Amino acid sequence: MKAVRFRVRNFRNIDDSDWIPLEQVTAFVGRNESGKSALLKAFHKFNPATPEQYDAQREFPRDRYTRDYVARGSKGADWPVCSVAFALTDELKAQIGNLLESGQGVPTEAIVTRYYDGSLNFGYAPAIEERHLAPGPVVEALASFASGARRLAAATPDQEEATAAQRSALVEWSTDWQDRLKAKADLRNPDSASLLTTLRGEANGKSNPQTAHLVERLLAAVAPILDGAQKGPVLPRVDEFVKSKLPVLIYFENYGVLDSAVWLPRFLEDHRAHFDLQLPTSCHARRHRLAHFTVAAWLGFTFVMHVRAAQKRHFIENALLEPFEPEINDRRHKKRNHL
Repeated sequence: MKAVRFRVRNFRNIDDSDWIPLEQVTAFVGRNESGKSALLKAFHKFNPATPEQYDAQREFPRDRYTRDYVARGSKGADWPVCSVAFALTDELKAQIGNLLESGQGVPTEAIVTRYYDGSLNFGYAPAIEERHLAPGPVVEALASFASGARRLAAATPDQEEATAAQRSALVEWSTDWQDRLKAKADLRNPDSASLLTTLRGEANGKSNPQTAHLVERLLAAVAPILDGAQKGPVLPRVDEFVKSKLPVLIYFENYGVLDSAVWLPRFLEDHRAHFDLQLPTSCHARRHRLAHFTVAAWLGFTFVMHVRAAQKRHFIENALLEPFEPEINDRRHKKRNHL
């Protein structure tokens, strides 16, 4: 899945960032204490490589913590922190489609929100409509079974009394099951699956040469409904699948391990195969695209990198402008000669 935008709420000095689009290279530029690091850290904690929970006592906005969080007896599940919208690949859409029922539209985007207690909420665009598993087909099959049972014929005249008792028992059994199932609005739950399993077992016990055709028709109607009841609701299964595909996020800020200068042509040559970066060629554009570094995808991970404001000038002078020093010096020399 590819993250296409994210949103941070109720984190440090951020009440609501609104949706922020993510490109192959995304830059955050702003003054000190304007919230750049807070945005990236909230994004990182959405699904970090090393488990790291949101801490409401430390990270909920201080001016609202007592008033909104404590006084209201809030729990972490009441407060969202980071929402990420993911574009679904064709392969993932095909796999989700296998989990859906016939006629349900496959979403093209998953929107996942992490809360302060670590729980996740899933949304989809277009939305997946959960459908009730109605007992109607089984109830109709039971009514048909009762109708057929009333017409059972005795093999011989002297068996008529026993056959009449059998008819009555089968009709009573069928009517009782119809009443039990009609009370169920939705069969997508373990209790209903257990109920249908019991019905299937009892129906098999009613089978004999006279009733075999009635039992077979009933079991044919029960089978797909029982399968749907055992699988349970569709949305939780789709949610679990999407959760298993969430990308891992890594937050990097230890710039002491990096070289103090970077030769941009060599950097692009070495890393274009991995990052496939398409950066502008002008120094001015590069300065703004790289001065406050990036969110970029590489080898299945998402790296969140950020250059602090205090490092910006050093980074620009030593990493970005060094390759252009000959051109800059030449322009200065020509200017002096002109004067």
